[in-house]
Amino acid sequence: MAFLKNVVAHGKQMITMCMGFGCNAAGVVGCRIINSPRERLIAILANNFVPCNGRFPFLITIATIFIAGSMQGIGASIISTLVVLGVILLGIFLTLLISKILSKTLLKGMSSSFILELPPYRKPQIGKILVRSIFDRTLFVLR
Repeated sequence: MAFLKNVVAHGKQMITMCMGFGCNAAGVVGCRIINSPRERLIAILANNFVPCNGRFPFLITIATIFIAGSMQGIGASIISTLVVLGVILLGIFLTLLISKILSKTLLKGMSSSFILELPPYRKPQIGKILVRSIFDRTLFVLR
């Protein structure tokens, strides 16, 4: 989350960005988990640059028509794949850049902190996993 701190974005904005890859509408609605109204507005405005699932077919089609259509061989599909990947990375970069620009100019203010507490890590116990998967799931389905 230090990366988001460098671009003056809230840590929960990463959650809404990940949701935005599935659907931007859900990502923008998901911004309500951010407590600060200023940071919520920054996240809402910046998350529009993340390409959602609905935009992927369009990006793939455009890359295939204009990039792969002008080339021959297997290299054409690799280049068009790299172009789509570049557009996705450009969207992520623009999201972070817009967050930084908005927080430094129009929406100045103090950043709130984001603390995530994780439970203690315990090693998985293979025996319990196998017994649980066999008895709880397999026998339940067979019964």
